Amino acid sequence: MKKLLFLFFLIFNMSFGQNYTADEIVDTYKEKLKLDGSEAVMRLVIYDNRGNMRVRKIAAVTKLYDKGETNKILMRFLEPREIKGTSFLTYNYDSSKDNDQWLYLPSLRKIRRIVSSEKGNSFMGSEFTYADIGGIKITDFNFKLSGEKMVNREACWEIEQVPINEEKEEEYDFLKKIIYISKKDFIIRRALYYNFDGEPRKEFSVLSIKEVDLEKKRYRLTHMVMKNLENERVSEMITDQIVLNRDVKDEYFSFRYLKRE
Repeated sequence: MKKLLFLFFLIFNMSFGQNYTADEIVDTYKEKLKLDGSEAVMRLVIYDNRGNMRVRKIAAVTKLYDKGETNKILMRFLEPREIKGTSFLTYNYDSSKDNDQWLYLPSLRKIRRIVSSEKGNSFMGSEFTYADIGGIKITDFNFKLSGEKMVNREACWEIEQVPINEEKEEEYDFLKKIIYISKKDFIIRRALYYNFDGEPRKEFSVLSIKEVDLEKKRYRLTHMVMKNLENERVSEMITDQIVLNRDVKDEYFSFRYLKRE
């Protein structure tokens, strides 16, 4: 309830030219992506540097727990045949507790825990990382409002996101990230990841957004693109269908279901 009131007053004050801190903007952005429950069909499209394409079809479900403090996500690969049944389970916590992530590989019939040092690793051979897909810990970063910029004709806040220490730099595998969040709806539009030499490494773009929960004004990024500026590889995460479902079954987020093929 407190978070809903915070969100209401933050948006209310926006119409009166209120100034916001970077932390307030990022907190609001995170809240606006929270759906009580959802079901979706998605595609992970992977391009190599010659333009050759691979497509993975995914079914995904999400649900909030602990009064919205925990977001559970299950992604199951449906196609192609060689990776069918591969599943990714995430428990994303608002508290300082580290997020939990597990990957099930049918070929090994084994659940593998994704440890903190793997957050910056490639997700299923794409340019997205486990942290990109499963969600970051806000407490792992310092945020600084560094300016404003137009992104695709959208007025955005420019925010610098820096890991709190060298350990977190290694975990997420970047020195810093510059993110652009729209002033209109508090949703991210673009981000630049910087390598440890201080050079741009990857560019993240949001091409489409859908308001899934009209009552609470909650959104889903329905077309995301990650371009690796070093090797020219590109990956897209496209949501073809999504519905709000507050009654998603709890069993979907269990180890037993994770192993179901």
